[in-house]
Amino acid sequence: IKEFIMKYLDIIYDSPNKYSDIYLKTLQESCPSHIEIRVHGKLTVPQDSNGILVMYPTNYSKQELEVIPRELDLDNICGRADGYVPATAQGIFNFITSQFSNLSTVVAIVGRGKTVGRPLIDLCINHGYTVIEMNSKTLRYGLLEYADVIVGAASKDNCLKYISIPDNAFLIDTGRNFGSDKKTLKCGKWTRDIIFSRVL
Repeated sequence: IKEFIMKYLDIIYDSPNKYSDIYLKTLQESCPSHIEIRVHGKLTVPQDSNGILVMYPTNYSKQELEVIPRELDLDNICGRADGYVPATAQGIFNFITSQFSNLSTVVAIVGRGKTVGRPLIDLCINHGYTVIEMNSKTLRYGLLEYADVIVGAASKDNCLKYISIPDNAFLIDTGRNFGSDKKTLKCGKWTRDIIFSRVL
């Protein structure tokens, strides 16, 4: 078996903003030293690339992004049936299956984004779990009381607060975003989907 070592990670970053700048800096600082991150201001597919990520928001349409080959599209942003499962969604799914072998497990997922919510929903349904699917605008807090696992993936400032959950339920928060409400102290600061201090 030939060992694969990633050398070049290419990031398409065509719509710079201060929030994404901070995210990109965090990615660069946490990346292993043997991987070189190359940032491009326009859509490009380098011949020596080992993987491509697209920073959001982007001005490119899904059709334009389809020039990225399946084997390089690390987040499967084009939604190819035979594409990669985005790493965050796969990691959460692996954790859930390691903790819950019973197919009567109920997983509540708040958010339907391309890189976490949507692929995680598909993974859980295909595995046989019961899935409660919501987004930040269709929240029904009462339904969360039946969940064994609650995943916040909406990237909406503190959308899950004052929620009542079952004993021994797992809370997983992947929704990282900047506070946008200028009336609060959260404006311009990292916020999460779940306010853990307010979970009942």
